[in-house]
Amino acid sequence: MRRHGPHILSLLKGSLLCLSLVLFIRLGFAAEWRAFLGAYFYAWPPLVVPVYWASLIVGGFLLTFPITLTQDHLARSAEGHHEEMPATYGLHGLGMETLIGTIVGCIIVALMIYVPSLWWLAWTALWTTYHFTAARAPELSVIQSDDDERPSHSSLAAALRPLLAPAGLNLDQVYVLDEPTDEWSSDKDLVLKYDGTTSTVYLPDEWISQWETDEIAAVILHKAWLTHHRFQRLDLVINGLTALACFGLFAAMEYLSGVTPPSDPIIRTTGLFAWTIAILFLFQLPALAYYRMTMVAADDAVVRQMTSPAALIRVLERAHQDSPPDTEAPRWAEYLFYNTPSLSHRIVRLKSQPTLHPAT
Repeated sequence: MRRHGPHILSLLKGSLLCLSLVLFIRLGFAAEWRAFLGAYFYAWPPLVVPVYWASLIVGGFLLTFPITLTQDHLARSAEGHHEEMPATYGLHGLGMETLIGTIVGCIIVALMIYVPSLWWLAWTALWTTYHFTAARAPELSVIQSDDDERPSHSSLAAALRPLLAPAGLNLDQVYVLDEPTDEWSSDKDLVLKYDGTTSTVYLPDEWISQWETDEIAAVILHKAWLTHHRFQRLDLVINGLTALACFGLFAAMEYLSGVTPPSDPIIRTTGLFAWTIAILFLFQLPALAYYRMTMVAADDAVVRQMTSPAALIRVLERAHQDSPPDTEAPRWAEYLFYNTPSLSHRIVRLKSQPTLHPAT
């Protein structure tokens, strides 16, 4: 139950939110609430849209709170944590979700008002730009930092260069990454930054002090393969096409059903949120499958470049030890929600493919 429960609850929560939004519209509650806010804020009309969306998001949070609480409990139990998250953490999350959701709702309403015929295309462009920028956030954060204030590791860089050179990586220097500011976030990864013909690597401090050189090289090669320009372009295209299909289909559905731009954009945006929960989930399935195949291809590329899977296997086993087996998603959930195969599946695959091992 600890492995399956959180994912079953995710499906239940998404279905509940989607159905609740549909009923909220179909039963007339959305129009009534919008009219009430319009009358209450008659002297400040610009407040109607943000208050509407803030109240809707908080209402959705309260509706799904028991599911979220159970989901979090099961996930933390699987990880071996028996203390629940503090209330301040949940309130902080609610505040951020409300702020972001309100901003998103206001933007879409504005687009429907000011570009009524092409709002879906404009929102697709904004959606794609956001996802592309978010994916590059770690790289952008170190680009804006001052490397002169970071500890450098010239000896490690010298040891890594011959391991990376066959893959065309000209390593300049290795620096230590800043410690994460979120005490509840333990995800740490390297950042690979390209400067013309050379590259700079930023690593967590414990990697440098505890890992073998070939293990670090394996992760750098893996990162270099995944962040190659052709894959970044494909990622941009996939996100753009998924968003275009989702929001374009909603606009087409409105057109075929006779909905015209003068219709209330607040109610239309509420319907768009329900539509997005259901349709975007379906359109994500082939994209997630592509990302999982890309991860496997990156594993194979590292093995070819290093002529042995040993270092990569040790890295994956180290990560697997840090994450209890119970936290790994079951195969069905992996297909529905994850863009990477589980660590155990990747390890078994690397160990079971003799064609990837060097000849003896």
